[in-house]
Amino acid sequence: MADQTWMYLKNRTCGEYLTGLKSFIDAAETDQLKQGKSAISCPCVDCENDIQFSSSVHVHAHLIIRGFMDDYICWNMHGEEGCNVRDLEADIMHQETACNEQSGKFYACQDEEEVHSDN
Repeated sequence: MADQTWMYLKNRTCGEYLTGLKSFIDAAETDQLKQGKSAISCPCVDCENDIQFSSSVHVHAHLIIRGFMDDYICWNMHGEEGCNVRDLEADIMHQETACNEQSGKFYACQDEEEVHSDN
């Protein structure tokens, strides 16, 4: 993984940001082709890789206007291997939630707050 400090520059129209953004878009398009994907996840602060676009032009525009989401140093949704801090936090949250399927009750492990399902 190369130095990606450019991703969080305040000036998203400077040469360093635009050059880095081009390298990101190239990597995302390469991954899209290799994986046979029909769309590219957008890692901007609003989309947070949850929204995909069929054209990299939309992703490019979002990243200039809005910037990259926090802690997206490893481009793991765009062809790189590895994980980011937010990925680890999401895994921990998922593991901390347990389901008690008996009697249709669900419990969150940390506070053991009971929530009834619609069963």
